[in-house]
Amino acid sequence: SAALLSGIYACLWFAYDSLLLIFLLAALACVAKLLIARHSGFNLKPLCLVLAFFCGATLMFINDDADAKRLAHFENEYVDIVADAVSQPYQGTSGASFMEMNLISVSFLDETAQINEKVRLYFKEGSMLPAFGDRITAKALFSKPMEALNAGGFDFSLNLKADGIFFTGYCEPDSLVVIGKKDWNPLDFIYRLRTKMLRVVDQLLPPDAAVVARGILLGDKSNMDDQLRLAFSRSGLSHVIAVSGMHVSYVITLLFIVIKIFKGNRRKSILIVTVFLVFFMFLTGASNSAVRASIMALLMLGAELFYRKQDPLTSLGISAAVIVLLNPFAAFDVGFMLSFAATL
Repeated sequence: SAALLSGIYACLWFAYDSLLLIFLLAALACVAKLLIARHSGFNLKPLCLVLAFFCGATLMFINDDADAKRLAHFENEYVDIVADAVSQPYQGTSGASFMEMNLISVSFLDETAQINEKVRLYFKEGSMLPAFGDRITAKALFSKPMEALNAGGFDFSLNLKADGIFFTGYCEPDSLVVIGKKDWNPLDFIYRLRTKMLRVVDQLLPPDAAVVARGILLGDKSNMDDQLRLAFSRSGLSHVIAVSGMHVSYVITLLFIVIKIFKGNRRKSILIVTVFLVFFMFLTGASNSAVRASIMALLMLGAELFYRKQDPLTSLGISAAVIVLLNPFAAFDVGFMLSFAATL
């Protein structure tokens, strides 16, 4: 996992051609060492590390090319889109709102392309906003998000890529029309349940308390201002408002206690907890810290189910590998870095 991550990070700062040359030289050196030492036994670890490094660099290289996306053909043009709303509206710092949308098709002049691409769509202050699950048509202008202006500065585009977003768009005022509902899938049910739970928290608690409770219970920090985030950070309690190992351990302990009261056997208990843990991971937004903690917990439960010894470092490595294989840009997410660093 460390070699895989090293390859991903290296591909961001060095040309892929240079990394490819380094890989070939390192692979040849490993093969030569194997041939020389064949009589004393094969040690494949160096070659495996080199291969993992190359896989990470290749994965990053393939996924980092925004120009290869079909939407790049329509960049900086006003296009007609059909899209599904896959998030609730969020309020930006400038007063404009934004939502995450899954594009279905894009039309420009006489050309229409079927495009399955996740984008962030901004709406002018006071504009009509769709609800989660709405299918809309609108006129929008898309472009690539801004990259870091200075070396080591905040890279907005990299931050969005960690969420699978390569393009942002601005919706033309008064062009949005809701034409129906998106196709249903099980994750929609979980997202709607999450939204309802957040709404109940807002109704039951005072605003200041509700903001903290949303973070503690469901990992939602969308309504939390910078001053409160900074207060949690300075007090060393940021992990409380980010779903992580602490939350997962509480959930597992509570479930085992409840199941024990109803006299469920151990194997069935583990299976029930496993299913609920996956549900809880998606309910809390499937952040990198939540996914990391859930995968480690699932591996621990699997080891107990099959009477195997569980190794925390191996579980940590597997969880890191799974996350970056699904989305290599997750490796640049601050939550990912802090979650794994704190666990180590």
